[in-house]
Amino acid sequence: MTRITATLSSTLAKNVYTIARSSSNKRAVDFLNDNYGSGIILLENSLFKGKTGGPAGIKISTGFGCVLLGKGNKNKGKAFIVFRGTKLLADWLSNFNIAPARSASSYSVHDGFNTAFHSMKPQLMGLVNLAKAQGVTTFHCIGHSLAH
Repeated sequence: MTRITATLSSTLAKNVYTIARSSSNKRAVDFLNDNYGSGIILLENSLFKGKTGGPAGIKISTGFGCVLLGKGNKNKGKAFIVFRGTKLLADWLSNFNIAPARSASSYSVHDGFNTAFHSMKPQLMGLVNLAKAQGVTTFHCIGHSLAH
C-alpha cells in the first residue's frame, strides 16, 4: 500500500477550502505553488462542484474539491482527490437528510452525502480518467465529514 504522511493529508484537507473557492484554476495553482512547491500540481480543470441543500428548490452548486497530481520522487504516480466538509447552510441542510440510502455496492450510506456525491461523480470520473492517462496508478481520497 502506498502511504502519504498524516501532515500532507491534514494540510490538504484544511487547504481544500481555499482551493475550492478559488475564482480560477490560476489562483488555485498559485496557492498550491506557494504552499507545496512543485511536489503537487492541480490537474487542469480539476476544481469540481457538488450540489447540497434541502428539498429540490433549496439546492445550490458550490466548489467542493479538487484533484491534485503528485510530482517528484515522493508523489509521482499518485493523485489526491480532496473534498471539503460542511461550510454553507445548504451543506447543513444536506447533513439533516439522515435517511439511509444504498451505495453502488449496496452498503447503507447517509442520504445527504450520497446525493451530494452523485452530483460530483460525473466530474470525478472524468478527472480520474484524465489522471490515469497521465500515469497515475494510486489515488488518495482526502477529506472529512460534512458535519465537521
